[in-house]
Amino acid sequence: MTEKMKDKERIDYTKDLSIDGLKGKKIGLLFSVDQQDENRKVVVEKIRKDLQDAGAILTDNIQLSAEGVDNLQTLEYEFKHNVNDYLSQQKNVPVKSLEEIIAFNKKDSKRRIKYGQTLIEGSEKSAITKEEFENVVQTSQENARKELDRYLVEKGLDALVMINNDEVLLSAVAGYPELAVPAGYDKNGEPIGVVFVGKQFGEKELFNIGYAYEQQSKNRKSPSL
Repeated sequence: MTEKMKDKERIDYTKDLSIDGLKGKKIGLLFSVDQQDENRKVVVEKIRKDLQDAGAILTDNIQLSAEGVDNLQTLEYEFKHNVNDYLSQQKNVPVKSLEEIIAFNKKDSKRRIKYGQTLIEGSEKSAITKEEFENVVQTSQENARKELDRYLVEKGLDALVMINNDEVLLSAVAGYPELAVPAGYDKNGEPIGVVFVGKQFGEKELFNIGYAYEQQSKNRKSPSL
């Protein structure tokens, strides 16, 4: 993605921000109000209303498929190799590899791994080659982009929107832009956000959409310090 961006013109995304940035925009919702628990249903209803009040045209309850997108294998491979590489270059550290970290944790498991170390142990067991890793990355990225483009390109939606990071996998793997904006607070006072997902290299439009939603909703409360 960095390689593809090097020839792109640098854009000042703040220059053309408009409170009308959502008017006429087609927005796909990656959630359903009815599927929310009572603790945050009111907030989610307001998200939908704020989008409509800002002029958005909504497509409800879009279901994305993550078929053919393997994030776990790549995570395990990168974590194992990068941690081992980093530790091998350090001096005066008690452990020199991921395997030694696992063994260190097990010596005092009640304190060091209260919630287990499943992901770490899975990474240590990773046996795929660099070539296999690169193939998984390429295939997963292609499948993630294909699924997102099914809505953002083929069906003409300007953006997708999710609650918090509930559906963040595809956009992260695809390398598509995301923008998080405060959306309110649940009954316990816990903040809830929305994440807008745009087309590849669609940052300018996405900032405009997020800005318009922010100005319409005015959801953020400054913390008491």
